[in-house]
Amino acid sequence: PVAYAVGDRIDVSPDIYTGAPLTLLVFGRSTCSACEASVDTYHAAVSVASERAIPAWFLTPVPHLDPERSFAQRLGIASHQVVHIAPTSVRLRSVPALILVDRDG
Repeated sequence: PVAYAVGDRIDVSPDIYTGAPLTLLVFGRSTCSACEASVDTYHAAVSVASERAIPAWFLTPVPHLDPERSFAQRLGIASHQVVHIAPTSVRLRSVPALILVDRDG
């Protein structure tokens, strides 16, 4: 099932996405084998976003952020743009995932 359809509002803190016209949200975990296998693809997506001045954030259900920050840096995401999210706080149920949102979420 689709967690979010076009036009749905993302259920993460608006502080993450309201500061830019578009924001790339990368959901993942450093211990996820599918996330690890997707590093090159996600790095390419983050690079394209960066070229277009679109900020990228790494959102993770893992509460200990040091390994998550290291993983996010491999994707090209700055360590200060890594955020812990409670797994039950979002509709998304599997990672890895990329979601592009506008400033309205």
